[in-house]
Amino acid sequence: MTTAGRWIRHAAAATIAAFAGGCASYGGEGLFAGKSTSADVEALMGRPAEQLAGRDGASVWFYPRGPEGRQTYAVVLGPDKLVRSVEQRLTLENIAKLVPATTTAKEVRTIFGPPPETGATARQPGIWWSYPMAEYSQLKVLWIRITDDGIVREVIYKDDPITH
Repeated sequence: MTTAGRWIRHAAAATIAAFAGGCASYGGEGLFAGKSTSADVEALMGRPAEQLAGRDGASVWFYPRGPEGRQTYAVVLGPDKLVRSVEQRLTLENIAKLVPATTTAKEVRTIFGPPPETGATARQPGIWWSYPMAEYSQLKVLWIRITDDGIVREVIYKDDPITH
């Protein structure tokens, strides 16, 4: 093989490795429960969009990903700064945990992380938090209305109107 051929082969391998490394950091692949540290998380995934205090001294770091933040990964770190879990939080299972007139804004934030958009309407009291989502290849939006007392009053999960 010529020197030019070896250079091209090495350059191609380096490019593939760089892309693979970028993909690996997308959802926390490469992080291991009980082994990876908070420093490993930041090195792999970057700075979190938000950090919340969890139970028993744990913390939850949120990473909105994808076009329009349609996936949000949560990294749960124990008080020892070791990874406990990494999970995608914008799921139907988590939507099912929302109970109007019972769930609090704090609980919503702990489940889904920071809302990418908030807004109010003149017709309804409170504020709307919206989370763009993707269910398979369908683009969706989760809207949650929270009143001034910090309680969820309404949960709407529909096709994203921007795509229709």
